[in-house]
Amino acid sequence: MRPGGPLAFISNRFSVHPCAHSDILVPFKELNVWELLNLRPEEILSIPDRLHKGFGISSNFLEQALRPYIVQSTGKDFYQDNYGIEQPQYLVSSTRHYSWPKGAGTYCQIPLFCAV
Repeated sequence: MRPGGPLAFISNRFSVHPCAHSDILVPFKELNVWELLNLRPEEILSIPDRLHKGFGISSNFLEQALRPYIVQSTGKDFYQDNYGIEQPQYLVSSTRHYSWPKGAGTYCQIPLFCAV
């Protein structure tokens, strides 16, 4: 939720449950890279619905806002280079898709919540 970005208007009001303290809400913008990478799957999957219910953000708006950040648009090196992620571990489905972005895309549809 970069200043001036399409989701900046909620940056002071949107909170999530971090993995280490799942009983409290923490402002999303205050999470560090490690905390973002370790959000619980159910927390990540609840975000689009929460954004719609709490802020009226449509799935189409969210898709357009996140398009420049999805792994299919940026590649994995973008995250490693820009966020100091060293030696990440990747889990790939048993189909072992030949394309890293397509294989990873199954698990990481909300990029900033998965990799930043």
